[in-house]
Amino acid sequence: MIIATPNALHVAQALACIAAGVAVLVEKPIAPSVADAQSLCLAVDASAARLLVGHHRAHSPILAKARQVVQQGLLGRLVAVTGTALFCKLDHYFADAPWRSQPGGGPILINLVHEIGNLRSLCGDIVAVQDRQLAHFCALMRGEVAPLVSARDGLQNLRVVEAIAESVCSGSQVAVAGQSG
Repeated sequence: MIIATPNALHVAQALACIAAGVAVLVEKPIAPSVADAQSLCLAVDASAARLLVGHHRAHSPILAKARQVVQQGLLGRLVAVTGTALFCKLDHYFADAPWRSQPGGGPILINLVHEIGNLRSLCGDIVAVQDRQLAHFCALMRGEVAPLVSARDGLQNLRVVEAIAESVCSGSQVAVAGQSG
């Protein structure tokens, strides 16, 4: 079963699939909160269910090449990674699907989760997160937070900020720096 519904429905629908013994692909994010995600993971573990979270960008040829460069050590040990994204989300984007502006929606769970996935693919699992409320970013991000993230191997201050703002262009960029380049 593929679950590609508003984020707030993911856990209940996935739990129903698990109870019915149906394998499930849940569109990202797995849940609207950490607590909900943990409860779903516990249910999966308890039942030996099959659950996969859909992160389509993980299969991008550009990301595959970036992973290859990092894994081959062409940059040396990573010392800094910065990811930014700016998307033009006009009012109709939120009006057409009101859940996008309600708890469980918003730019962090709809868009930033892609950049976090990309950076995890490049740098490894996240080992620590600090939330900082930054007024000028929060205004752009409709009151959401900009996380500071640390990954394995001592990489610190992996900062990801995603802003949804009135803009004439859209795009995202990841810069990776290593000791060798």
